[in-house]
Amino acid sequence: MSHWELAFFGLTPENKIELVWEQQYYLIRHCRFSYTDAVNLPVAKRHWFIQRLAREYQDKNRETNKAASQARQGSKQRSF
Repeated sequence: MSHWELAFFGLTPENKIELVWEQQYYLIRHCRFSYTDAVNLPVAKRHWFIQRLAREYQDKNRETNKAASQARQGSKQRSF
């Protein structure tokens, strides 16, 4: 390994897959971005879209859990 390789500050191939490609996949798969748009999106905007998508799924799960809890409580009350 050369001296220059140690001084380089950037993403390793493993980090690139985890950080960049995963985010691009989510944008393409769940937000219906084109490949070109997902690849060319600035990092800050890509991060914002991913955070917003995560918040949307969290809200959806919270509502689903709330409805399921209410349904369980309703079925318990009817059984008495």
